[in-house]
Amino acid sequence: LALIATICSLVFTFSQAANVKYIDCGSKSMKNILVSVPECPTPELPCHVKKGEDVHFHFIFNATRTISSAKSVIHGIINGVPLPFSLDNPEVCPFTKPACPMRAGNGYVYSSSLPIKSFFPAVLVEAKWQIVDQNGENAMCIETEIAIDP
Repeated sequence: LALIATICSLVFTFSQAANVKYIDCGSKSMKNILVSVPECPTPELPCHVKKGEDVHFHFIFNATRTISSAKSVIHGIINGVPLPFSLDNPEVCPFTKPACPMRAGNGYVYSSSLPIKSFFPAVLVEAKWQIVDQNGENAMCIETEIAIDP
């Protein structure tokens, strides 16, 4: 019953934001992916974010196989050059509901915040977000456009 209440609460929260458009760049174990970013009120790209603020990402997906552990790997691609973005905690499982291990056929929500540092340049970035599983494979890989505004 608590799980149903949690999922209903998350669905209500995510309904307040548009699903961001993205390109799948090789997701192997996560399908039917929806990407919700409350700071992006429309699905139109690029998603505009402000320096010095955190951007909250919510990934809603179905697992296609068991995932016991995973980490986020994020790159901002500027003029074809991938630059790593760091998260305070790249571990996926502590921020996934229901909790890991993820089982094939079940739905999950992974939430994370990406800090947009004040020293980042105001620029258009191709954001590549990968979730790499315990076998080193891309469980999920998406690319979307983010405009960092002053």
